[in-house]
Amino acid sequence: MASLSIRGLAVRYGATSVLDGVDLEVADGAYAILIGPSGCGKSTLLRAIAGLERPAAGTIHLGDRRVDALSPQARDVAMVFQSYALYPHMSVRRNLGFALEVRGLPRAEIDAAVEAVADQLGLRTLLDRLPAALSGGQRQRVAMGRAIVRRPAVFLFDEPLSNLDPALRADVRIELKKLHRRLGATFVHVTHDPVEALALSDQLVVLEGGRVAQSGPPRELYDAPTSAFVARFIGTPPMNLLPGLGDGHVARVDGWNRSFPTPLVGPVWVGVRPAECTLTPGSWGQVDAVEWMGAERVVTVVRPGFPPVAVQLRDRDVGIVEGGVDLSVERAVVLARL
Repeated sequence: MASLSIRGLAVRYGATSVLDGVDLEVADGAYAILIGPSGCGKSTLLRAIAGLERPAAGTIHLGDRRVDALSPQARDVAMVFQSYALYPHMSVRRNLGFALEVRGLPRAEIDAAVEAVADQLGLRTLLDRLPAALSGGQRQRVAMGRAIVRRPAVFLFDEPLSNLDPALRADVRIELKKLHRRLGATFVHVTHDPVEALALSDQLVVLEGGRVAQSGPPRELYDAPTSAFVARFIGTPPMNLLPGLGDGHVARVDGWNRSFPTPLVGPVWVGVRPAECTLTPGSWGQVDAVEWMGAERVVTVVRPGFPPVAVQLRDRDVGIVEGGVDLSVERAVVLARL
């Protein structure tokens, strides 16, 4: 297994810069998730780690080896693609063992490795089937198994759950978490799904415009985002950003009797998670919409001059769902309004 260290990484397509000076550290054995909007460079970064994109500048180290000038085969990484990329004419058994065949390993060693991985992933009864006879979840497990059997230093996953239906996605997500725990390997995983990112990662990396906007434990990014972009991107529903004013000591929001500590002066965003809002009868805003989500309701409150505010309430505790309301919170994060 190996840590991952990236310094000043840039990838350009002609005059277009896709990655622009990326610095990133992933500890040995970590589960790092790369997330960001379409076009932010997350898949390009994964492909650069794999050796499928040539950097214009910067370095990539796996452990103590510099690998950015090496071929993909020499990097000791395994990549699981969004499309599974299975060989359609090969059985599950041959798909799992093909990389070992190419290396010229003895047949007995290949068979033992394939059967061990098949047992790990519940594929033993499927070993003689072709990919066309498998479900989406089974194909994904074969794709993961093909990576595991190689015993790479780093596993790379490019949106591995995006082709699965929601129920199956949750099941495979749990399997990925268990697999990471069992292997103790370094995982780097690209997704566009904030729920998937929070559920799987122990390191969350948010990319914006080809750069790392923030990296750290998922709870840290959820509770203490360093920018409005990260605040809105992490969490479902996203964090509310309410316009306020800072005086260098505290920030205030129009119509609230609470203030929040900040060294910032001038226009700021006061960020509040929807689950940390409470409503009482009043005149600060009006209930505009109520969405029932089963165990909870999401109430949208509007006030002139403010963006709509989402409030997450447990369904059994819902009392106010219409009319005028006051909005109160106990905890908020104050961010520069850039």
